[in-house]
Amino acid sequence: LIPLTVKEENGVARVNDPVTSGVPFPKGALYSLNNVRLLDEDMQEIPAQFEVANTWYNNGSVKWLHVNFQANVAANSEKTYYLEYGSEVAQTVTPTNPIQITDNGNTYNISTGPAQFVINKNSFKLFDSAAVNGQTYIASGNNGGFGVIDPSSNRLNSYSLTPTSVMVELNGSMHSIIKVEGAFSNGATTSTHYTTRIHFYAG
Repeated sequence: LIPLTVKEENGVARVNDPVTSGVPFPKGALYSLNNVRLLDEDMQEIPAQFEVANTWYNNGSVKWLHVNFQANVAANSEKTYYLEYGSEVAQTVTPTNPIQITDNGNTYNISTGPAQFVINKNSFKLFDSAAVNGQTYIASGNNGGFGVIDPSSNRLNSYSLTPTSVMVELNGSMHSIIKVEGAFSNGATTSTHYTTRIHFYAG
């Protein structure tokens, strides 16, 4: 077992707070993500997402593992979770509200369970629409987005040019990332390029 201790130092109780931790492994210790799982302090398995960050040269076994999970820690306290691995270990618990990403051609639709988001691939406004628990906070077709002001006081927007790239950089059940690259423009002038990563968490 590998202990992972989460400390709360700001006096705020944490409920299902996202945690990402990097865990090193000795050469030959872990080859498959099917042989790893996460336990709480009561040794009960909890949902977790695992990604191989790096492997050992000429061996292929895991060198660095990224562990994504959600922690519950009381204010000004700490809690220890345990990473278990081995040939007899198998992950059996999945998140209640796994992230779902649907590619609809011109848009990505993302659901975290309670929240639904739409990202437009042709006109990037950060979110084309957003709703939480059925309540709409950003209506479809909004003129939002983000931009910059150039030295001549012209506003250049993210949605004036089609992004050069919109891709799912990380597609996980507990943590996913949409990466968008493009340039700010007002139709007549094009300025600074941007790279935006939008992180989504289950639930």
